[in-house]
Amino acid sequence: IWMRKRLERGLTKILSSSSATWAAKQFACRQLSLIGTAASVDALAPLLAKADFADMTRYALERIPGDKADQALLAGLNTSDAKVKIGIINSLAAHRTTAATPALIDLLAGADAPIAAASASALGKIGTEPAAAALKKAKSKTSGALLDEVLDAYLNCAATLAADGETALPAAIYRDLYQESEPTRVRTAALNGLVVVDSKTAFAEVIELLTNDDSPLQADAIGLVRELPGSQRTNQIVAQLEKMTPAAQVLLLSALADRGDRVALNYILKISQSSDGAVRVAALKAIGKLGSAKQVLMLAQRAAATSGPEQAAARNSLNILSGAKVNDAMAGKLAQADAKVKVELIRSLNTRAATEKMNEILQAALVEEVSVKIEAFKALSELAGAAELPLLTGLLITSETDRERKAAEKMVIAVARKVSDPAKQVEVILASLKTNPDMALKNSLLRVLGRLSSPAGLPALRNALTDADSSVRDTAIRALAEWPTADPAADLLKVVKSDTAENQKILALRSYIRLTGLAKSDRLGMYKITMALAQRNDEKKMVLAGVANEKSLAALQMVQGYIDDTDLQAEALASTLKIGEALAANNKPAVKSAMQKVLAATQDENLRKKADEILKKVQ
Repeated sequence: IWMRKRLERGLTKILSSSSATWAAKQFACRQLSLIGTAASVDALAPLLAKADFADMTRYALERIPGDKADQALLAGLNTSDAKVKIGIINSLAAHRTTAATPALIDLLAGADAPIAAASASALGKIGTEPAAAALKKAKSKTSGALLDEVLDAYLNCAATLAADGETALPAAIYRDLYQESEPTRVRTAALNGLVVVDSKTAFAEVIELLTNDDSPLQADAIGLVRELPGSQRTNQIVAQLEKMTPAAQVLLLSALADRGDRVALNYILKISQSSDGAVRVAALKAIGKLGSAKQVLMLAQRAAATSGPEQAAARNSLNILSGAKVNDAMAGKLAQADAKVKVELIRSLNTRAATEKMNEILQAALVEEVSVKIEAFKALSELAGAAELPLLTGLLITSETDRERKAAEKMVIAVARKVSDPAKQVEVILASLKTNPDMALKNSLLRVLGRLSSPAGLPALRNALTDADSSVRDTAIRALAEWPTADPAADLLKVVKSDTAENQKILALRSYIRLTGLAKSDRLGMYKITMALAQRNDEKKMVLAGVANEKSLAALQMVQGYIDDTDLQAEALASTLKIGEALAANNKPAVKSAMQKVLAATQDENLRKKADEILKKVQ
């Protein structure tokens, strides 16, 4: 404390010093705004009369508590010019200097419009009974821009009084400003204020406005429904629903939902059958917030029977229904509901992460309706864990249609990926492959192995490359084509060299090219092997694109060898430029020669420009 006092004394000396610069005094004022006390006021007060220091001085004074700072500001008010006077008025308002009220009332009635406006605003912030009386009087005697300032200040005065714990006077002000003769924005603010200090009057006005489609305050009144609690009031509010236009009903339904009073639910259920689509959507949204397990079947039926926004609203409400018995109700309806409703119930149980209803969903996955099975598969993908993997694989095995089987594959893959051990991910799949020779099922299981990409599944896929059934071989090649490592590359190369179908050779070769890019060593050698085996330009172009990533002199030499090949020239030139740019810093002679070859081979302006840029780097 003593250090702060010492610092404060030093700062006030700067203010009093005739030798202190303007910047020094400004700095002192700024610091006193942070640590100043009544002891600083005598040094600050004289500066209020000086235009260069007035703003920073009052900035400091308005942050110093106590009557002494108030008196200094009031004294400055009487001696300052118009510009400074407005600043002091603002500081008095910030300080809530009640002693300034008489002076501000006089200035409000003066001829200087900016000062009158600032005085009105200050009276509103000071918020005393005399200030309120003065603003009420000014309201009837002013016009134009000044009247707007007075009205805003009068509203602010009511809010200030209310914040201080007053109710009678602010209520009277708000009622005064709620008159039809006042601007809409003022009436709106007054009605909002009445909600705080006189909810009885406010509620009566809100009820009257709910059905008054001609009033510009209707929408705001509907919004205020959220701020007026009480079940008795809820009954009075919802009783107006049927008297309102659809547009107003939509707004009120949203407000009732946010209000959270379930007394409104029966009314909302009734209006959810409205002939107006927007009203139905709003009602369904409200049911989600106010409803319970009793509304589960109704919402599921609406979701199943509708589309677009109405279906989306029913689904979302089904998802957000609260209560311990909601999931029980959903699961309980699965047995007897029709297929479309079952789909909606399962979808919602999934969204609600209802893992405790796993058995009910598994049972639904066994029913005949394909749509229900597929939705159950989607839910089990999210809700099931490693323990359910054998059961889910069984569902895959018993799938009868392609659509059903593909959905089951996605389910098994999703759940298997939850198993941390890659070998255990595929245990059940591998076991099923041994006992289920059906070709369609074998292909399905092989696709799952390919998507899981577990090293433990690689032997089974390798074996499938030589399967007697062409479709199985094709599936195995496609599975290995997406393998995340180059491990199956040699196996695919064997397929390319075998006497299998030509389309499978092409697929295997393309897959081999992709896996070559993943190899950890001798990628260039693998690319050369591929180029020698490739019969089609498409695959050769793929090789050249792959070699472009090698960034070696040997790679540069290889791609240059195809620049004169008309069919491959474009890819060879692009790869030469890419490798050359990467090697330019350390292999200047070789890169220079390569770029000269590019320039000799093409008239393409973009390629020539790129070659010239690289040449400049190696000159």
